[in-house]
Amino acid sequence: MAKVELGICHICGKFGKLSFEHVPPEAAFNDHRVLKVSFEQELASKHPDEFRGRYQQKGAGASTLCVQCNSDTGSWYGTAYAHWAAQAMRIVLGTRAPPSLEYPFRLFPLRVLKQVVCMFFSINGPRFRTKQTDLIKFVLDKESKSFPDHVRCMRFIRFPTGVEQQG
Repeated sequence: MAKVELGICHICGKFGKLSFEHVPPEAAFNDHRVLKVSFEQELASKHPDEFRGRYQQKGAGASTLCVQCNSDTGSWYGTAYAHWAAQAMRIVLGTRAPPSLEYPFRLFPLRVLKQVVCMFFSINGPRFRTKQTDLIKFVLDKESKSFPDHVRCMRFIRFPTGVEQQG
């Protein structure tokens, strides 16, 4: 029988049974076993083959959200994030030329952003939420379009070494 994990939900703050939150979502290529290592070990190692840790069979993530928050945010935003990740993977695998900054995507940017914010809640401890009340309202109200002014969200793309860029 699976062990029931109790704790504080990293989004709503309720104490109770926590469900497993995949980070990124399971449908975004996070459905296979992963090696869990500490951040310190990752920084200290020069090569991934040196990592020592324990394998987690169900993908990257942890029991950090209550069933309600996990279910709601997953159904509202997870699919949009997974579709965006799948499109990006097709572009990365299909592009044989030097990388470009323009690629056609069909996405729901607000849903993707809200899923990213949910993942930040999940990877931080439950105390993170106490200073992020605006972000809690943003993700728990699926109709909300009010991203807090004091928060900055940035993205970047890291291309493999050896890829030449012209310009």
